[in-house]
Amino acid sequence: MIGRRLRGFTLIDLMIVIVILGVLAAIVLPLVSHHVDTAAQTAAESNLASVEKALELYWMQNNTYPTELSELTFQTNETLVLPAGYSFTYDSGTGTVALVTP
Repeated sequence: MIGRRLRGFTLIDLMIVIVILGVLAAIVLPLVSHHVDTAAQTAAESNLASVEKALELYWMQNNTYPTELSELTFQTNETLVLPAGYSFTYDSGTGTVALVTP
């Protein structure tokens, strides 16, 4: 066993693996980032639907729309959280809510 040499990965082997992983990451990341943007927009649209339902409930209880969206209480009594870059516009006269996308 004394004359036996331990074998391992050479520097070239490791560099080739790193290059292959880099190429795969460069291919996959643009595809994944598109889905992240789509998921954020879908979440914002879902929140918009919740706001619209809360507005209708407020109208049925008070026969008027609230002056600000902060007056609405949602089922969970939590504040409405939007994905980064998204916001709502609200018209208190008509009770219309629109989603503003980045």
